Amino acid sequence: MSRRKSELAEMFLDMFRKTNCRTGQGFMTRNLQFQLFDKLNPVEKDAFDEVLNDLYTNGYFEVDSIEKPSFFKLTQKGYDYIYDDKALLDCCFDNEIAKQESVSKTRALLVSYPNIQQQVDQALAKIEAGIDERNVIDDFRLSLELLLREVLGNNKSLENQTAEIGQYLKNKGVSAQFRNMFEKMIDYYSKYQNEYVKHNDKVESSEIDFVVNITLLFMRVFLV
Repeated sequence: MSRRKSELAEMFLDMFRKTNCRTGQGFMTRNLQFQLFDKLNPVEKDAFDEVLNDLYTNGYFEVDSIEKPSFFKLTQKGYDYIYDDKALLDCCFDNEIAKQESVSKTRALLVSYPNIQQQVDQALAKIEAGIDERNVIDDFRLSLELLLREVLGNNKSLENQTAEIGQYLKNKGVSAQFRNMFEKMIDYYSKYQNEYVKHNDKVESSEIDFVVNITLLFMRVFLV
């Protein structure tokens, strides 16, 4: 059986751990070939390029190409992660929710809002780690709330944004029918969060995929 992407990521990061690297330290890129890559099967080799790109894009390491030969250099984020047993990897996900195109598209649109993108990534990391569904759903609610505050320029809670959302959509030229539907959906969403998430630990796992996707759809209305 082939290793998961998260396992491949840990194998790479473990090369920093084994040499007790600090921030700015690392190993020669040529070492990757015989210490790790040559030990992978063909399927894992195909996946490893994506894993390496995810780790680089998410700031776990840098490539120093000025020195010859070039080497992988541990960043502060990578340093903080590899020596913290409780830290969660915020990329290289294997779960089906994270693989969905809607997730990757929304994450790409959030590039101008790195703190919100990080919040979404933390929620996905909890799904990957099998952490309490209630926390995951609440994290996505917070991501939406933070985005609305940024876009609408206020500090209101999600349930108190109805009027501002309606005005924002009106200014964008959105039809009255869509505005009414959207506002009602946000209202139901807020009530669901308050009733079943904030005040009740019992959340059906089958609801997670729906809540995650509708949250991302809500967010994309304010990102495009």
